[in-house]
Amino acid sequence: MRHSVTESLLHLDSSADLTRDSVTRQLTASFADAWRGRENRYRYRDVAAEPVPLVTPAYATLGRRVERHGVLPLDKIAALAETGAEEREWALTLPLIEEVLAADALLLGVPMYNFSVPASLKAWIDRVSFPGAFTDPDTGESLLRDTKVVLVLARGGGYGPGTPRHGCDFQTPYLRAHFGKLGVSEVNLSTVEAELTRAGDIPALAGLEDLAAESLANARAAVAELATG
Repeated sequence: MRHSVTESLLHLDSSADLTRDSVTRQLTASFADAWRGRENRYRYRDVAAEPVPLVTPAYATLGRRVERHGVLPLDKIAALAETGAEEREWALTLPLIEEVLAADALLLGVPMYNFSVPASLKAWIDRVSFPGAFTDPDTGESLLRDTKVVLVLARGGGYGPGTPRHGCDFQTPYLRAHFGKLGVSEVNLSTVEAELTRAGDIPALAGLEDLAAESLANARAAVAELATG
């Protein structure tokens, strides 16, 4: 990921394991260290340690009202709030959207929970995905078309082709579809995946430790290349 000193990174972690035992936290920290080493701008948000509030009925009502007006500039949305609850929802939402828009690159650490993403990350996704928030009201183009997104994913088991759980990975396809729908181009969307991260402590995965180590080593190399390449 080639970048200049003027670029900025928004780094999100979502693992419920707040220690450095978390594979996703280890990998995203490595990426962030390389990024900061180039004196780039950096912002960090831990949605597990400091959860983003779940969206409420007032959020949904305001969102539907805004959609009826088409795509609006962000500074026009507050005027459409009709209740105190709607005003509070927008006050919670706008700063998160602005964080995304201000970033040249997004780095997300995402462990697999129950075949998908953590609820903490889903809460952030639901809130920032306000209708039209990432669409240029004048041109209709995505405001994220040039944003680079790096998804650092970890899974306790194996979900690759040929494994018994190959069809159960709803983590990677969901995130790729989500950011694609927001207008992030395929060429700017990268995934790094570490599998079998629980091979060392789950009896059912005994014997797969070498594959786990290889997967983690490959993930570390991929992170280093994306951060500095």
